[in-house]
Amino acid sequence: MDLYRTLPDIKGTEWRALRLQDGEALADLEVACKSIDGETALRDGAAWQREIGELENAKRDSVVAMGKNGRVAAVGHISYSDRAEEVHAFLEGRIHPGIRGKGVGIRLLAWLEHQAVKRLDEVANGRSRILRILFFDRGPDAIALFEEAGYRFQYAEDEMTFSLKQKLPEQFMLSGLMAEDWSPSNAAGFYEAYSGAFQTRTDQLLSRTAWTSHFADPTDEEFRRDFSLLMRYEEDEQVGFVVCHVDDPDGRDGWGTQIGGVPEWRRRGVGSALLVQVAKRMKTAGFKKMKLSVNQDNVAARKAYEAFGFVLAKRFTLYRKKLEE
Repeated sequence: MDLYRTLPDIKGTEWRALRLQDGEALADLEVACKSIDGETALRDGAAWQREIGELENAKRDSVVAMGKNGRVAAVGHISYSDRAEEVHAFLEGRIHPGIRGKGVGIRLLAWLEHQAVKRLDEVANGRSRILRILFFDRGPDAIALFEEAGYRFQYAEDEMTFSLKQKLPEQFMLSGLMAEDWSPSNAAGFYEAYSGAFQTRTDQLLSRTAWTSHFADPTDEEFRRDFSLLMRYEEDEQVGFVVCHVDDPDGRDGWGTQIGGVPEWRRRGVGSALLVQVAKRMKTAGFKKMKLSVNQDNVAARKAYEAFGFVLAKRFTLYRKKLEE
């Protein structure tokens, strides 16, 4: 069967898999889309090349409608996340404004779903299969398309940054509090702190296996145990935590991937003390920025990060569809 036969014919283009040399043409497509979709997170040609190079299997997981003039009419690709209790496929696509409203988007999304489901079926081994669409900006036409295809809003988060060139706030820490680096011996304490901190934010806490797999897997090369801290009170009470990662290809930015304090210890300087210590370590290690994300509806946390010195960089939104068992 022709891999691309279900995709629509677009005059003057040919459907094929992405190639590294497509980077500049894809950057041009994003520029063409910015008047409708926004321009918060436009990628240049080099960033697109990195993204294509990181695909698990470009022939299976990507498609582009490339014009004879070297311009892109439409593009889609898939990446995967293998977790303890779920397997996820992240779908991304763009359609040139000049051909929107002609059914290209819904057929491209259907193609991406078909390819993703085949791969998820191969690796799920009894785990739930999840399709996700994550984006920084999209026009109302794209949102309507996602919802028509059965995707539902999951959350929106603000990405915030703190320049490590600026002066750090004064660190204040109550007597009896102490911060420990992540280690196998206190890994359970990190999960206990997560459970206490996020019980007021969600009614679906992750299991310890799932949380560790996603946030604090010691075999993950992006997980930074030397930046990840557990805050205890008098050695036996977990009151807060931060787990950190590095995913910038040039190693210039560090992430405070998840940070939290248990409810009875909030507004007592635990979060600020953790951030100061992490920022000091990242600065010493040569990082330029510290980043974190906060749910858009978590007003108190957002204000605390702004008071610390973090500024809004961009907002990303996630839509989700769980496949039937």
